[in-house]
Amino acid sequence: MPIDNETIARVREINLLSYMESCEPDQLVKVCSGTYSLKEHDSVRISNGLWCQKSTGIGGRSALDYLVKVRKIPFKDAVSQLCGAENLSTYVAPASKPVIKSHVEKNLKLPPAASSNRVAYQYLHKRGISDGVLRYFLGAGLIYESSIHHNAVFVGLDYTSAQPKYAMLRGCKGTRFQGEAYGSDKRFGFRFVPSQAKTVHVFEAAIDLLSYATLLELSGQPWQCTAMLSVGGVPRKAKALMPALDAYLQHNTQTQRVILHFDNDDAGRLATESTYQQLSSEITVVDAPVPNGNDVNDYLCIKIGRKEF
Repeated sequence: MPIDNETIARVREINLLSYMESCEPDQLVKVCSGTYSLKEHDSVRISNGLWCQKSTGIGGRSALDYLVKVRKIPFKDAVSQLCGAENLSTYVAPASKPVIKSHVEKNLKLPPAASSNRVAYQYLHKRGISDGVLRYFLGAGLIYESSIHHNAVFVGLDYTSAQPKYAMLRGCKGTRFQGEAYGSDKRFGFRFVPSQAKTVHVFEAAIDLLSYATLLELSGQPWQCTAMLSVGGVPRKAKALMPALDAYLQHNTQTQRVILHFDNDDAGRLATESTYQQLSSEITVVDAPVPNGNDVNDYLCIKIGRKEF
């Protein structure tokens, strides 16, 4: 049959798990609930509608990409193979189950920006964050100062549209205020992610992320090569993977290692243990709390001799 753009678009909608279940079920090996590997290529992991080959960092969603990139089948032959499979409709990616929401989905309302970032800059600098790190995040618009209360605003972007979806607020003028902007979606945490990073460092708070970048800078390491994610705080009792980390792993399928820098308190230790239990069967999870202080910013302030906050 002719291979036109419409045919290619149609077969790209076929995910790898559905294809394997329909056409090569003997290749599937269940690793844990919702996660599979393959007999032929045992470094491949399939989970949450996505797949990744850990040995190469190659990944995606479609069966077409797998046949071409992993099995090295010529593109036209792979398309023909998918088109010629019996009962094609049985392994087209299934529709997602509707999510029952306890509240109406809200649009993010970012606080209006101040005319300058002077107050937020001074506050974060007092917390030990370096000029270089601050200049980058302020210049990228990922941090700014709000006009009314002069809070520091830490912005998390959508993975596909790069539009703001989350904002954490931190008081800068003699207050310990912390909160989230109305309509914040915790799946889109404040983060910095270089292309194809296979390791991600995870923090409770945005200031801890900035502190870690500063520590790398102080040690002479280029922090811009390090993937870093803030989850916006940890729950007291984590029954599921934190939304920000879950979304990160779904959009960065090449990730092989997660390094946790959670706080040295009960909540941080419980969140570390819960995350390890939920991820360690498919991804290497490392517990890396700071050796001194409660969190990464405490440790930075101790290291540079600055008063702790």
